[in-house]
Parts: sequence; structure tokens; C-alpha cells
Amino acid sequence: AVPEPPAVEVAGALSEIFSYKSFVHAISGAVGGTTAISVFFPLNTARIRIQVADSKEAKDIWGTIASVIEDEGPMGLYQGWKSAVMAIGCSNFVYFYTYSLLKYYYKRTTGERVGTGANLLVASMAGVVNVLLTSPFWTVNTRLVAQHKKKMRGKTNEIVYKGIVDCMEKIIEKEGVLGLWSGVIPSLWLVSNPSVQFVVYDKVRHFMTAFAKSRGRRITPLEFFLMGAIAKAAAT
Repeated sequence: AVPEPPAVEVAGALSEIFSYKSFVHAISGAVGGTTAISVFFPLNTARIRIQVADSKEAKDIWGTIASVIEDEGPMGLYQGWKSAVMAIGCSNFVYFYTYSLLKYYYKRTTGERVGTGANLLVASMAGVVNVLLTSPFWTVNTRLVAQHKKKMRGKTNEIVYKGIVDCMEKIIEKEGVLGLWSGVIPSLWLVSNPSVQFVVYDKVRHFMTAFAKSRGRRITPLEFFLMGAIAKAAAT
């Protein structure tokens, strides 16, 4: 076979990397992550309230949610939502896009189908890239959550960070740019959890896709939910 000219090969690679399919995978991951955290964010708010409450005043999770709504209104359940959504949205977009890119590169360079071992390696590498690129967003989110906890415990009334941008600016001012990557090493150690989860989900999805085709009916939303639950349980 006559090898393709370098320009044609590069153009083909770029068209695959920046393809509609890769973009859709990344957008789907981001939307899925932000939707999930938005739906369950009130539970996270209740968890934080329970953690910082005095043992004598602590309520169960539903009592805490009811108390927040009564005192602050429904939006009180979504304090800190913006930074969390920004972090998870960017994180999922980067992860899914990088995963698609590395998977394509592996198949193109080896000419082989991506097996379980290679899939786990690709997922882990995508996880590392994700942590390195999106760590600043998670640092900001963590600082804002910590500030909120201190305020609720009555340890301080001072608002050090007024929002996402202000928090980022003050971290850079006091700690330097690298301060946005504080905690990145432990995060890199935790890369294996989502990597295993994604690989298991990918395998279960392939199985369910074939099963759905054989029965002549698409995968249902409940089955997608169960697939995700199985993958999370396996990773945990």
C-alpha cells in the first residue's frame, strides 16, 4: 500500500481529533456530570450542615433540608453550586475528550482494537491529564466550601473569598500560580478510581448495546442508571 503524504495524514488525524463525535462525547460527559451534581446538590448541602452542626442540634438529612428551606428558601440548598458545577463540568469535558483522543491515537499507532488493559491505561492517562488541567477549579471549589464551613461553625465572619474569580485571584496573589495546584499529588493517586469506573462502564455499555440490538429495543434510562451503578460499585 502507498503511504499517505504527511499533510494528508495530519489532516486526517486532526479531523478525527476535532470530530463531531469526540466533541459530543465530551459535551455528554460534561452535561451528565453537571446534571447529576445539580440534582443531588441539596444532599451535599445537607451533608455539610450535618457535619458542622452541634451534636445536640444535629438533625437527620431530611430534617436538615427542611430546615434550610424554612430559614433560607429553596436556593439555600444550592450554596456553592456554581463552583461545583464549573469544576465537574470542566473536569468531565477534559476527561472524555482526552480519553477519545488517546483511544484514537492508540488504535491509529498500533492498528489494534483497544483491549481491557489498553483501555485501563488510556483511561488512567486521561485521568492524569484531567487532574493537571482542571485542578485549579477543584482548588477554588474546596477553598469556597471550607470558608462556608468555617462560617457555619462560627469560627469566622470574615469573607475571604467573594466568589470564584476572587478566590482564584487571591490564591495567585498570596501563594503564586502553583497555589492553584495545591493537592494535585493526592489527586493523581486517586486517578485509578474513575479510570476503573470508566473502563467497567465502557465494557458494560458494549455488552448492553449488543443485547439491546438483539432484542430490537434501545437501552432504557433505567438500564443506563444501572450500568453506571455497576461501574461505580466495581471501582469502589
